[in-house]
Amino acid sequence: MNESQKKKYIQIHEKEKQKFKMDIEFIRYFQFHDFNEKTSRSLTAYRIFLNEKLREGFNKGLDPKKVKNNANNTWNRMTKEEKEVYFKKKKENDNWFMKAQKINKVNAIAVFIQRKMEESKENHMPPPELKDIAPAWKKLTEKEKISYREYAEEIN
Repeated sequence: MNESQKKKYIQIHEKEKQKFKMDIEFIRYFQFHDFNEKTSRSLTAYRIFLNEKLREGFNKGLDPKKVKNNANNTWNRMTKEEKEVYFKKKKENDNWFMKAQKINKVNAIAVFIQRKMEESKENHMPPPELKDIAPAWKKLTEKEKISYREYAEEIN
């Protein structure tokens, strides 16, 4: 191929390479991101320690598996005094977690709305409008409403 023919493919390659890099960063972010605020239970002291090490490794571009193994080995070699820092962070996290649980209670209607949103996404439909939610809720049988209430209690 001459240079002008190659140029087209080089440009395609560069675009794909950039897309690939962005995809990898996206995956790494969600694989090793600190999900403290999204957990359904309080974090352990070890998990807080591991999250810190994963963030450090991610920022340095290190292999996540090696970071996890090194963190595990380090944790096992640490003294109780060295681990105390993370147990204090755990207590702080537990306090925050308990407050968040009290504040962020889920109710039956919120579960119903979430299900409707998911159904619309699955069926490739636009999300339901709020003005349509109340009539749809009223059309449910009492048994269906109880089911939503029980699920919301389970979540909470």
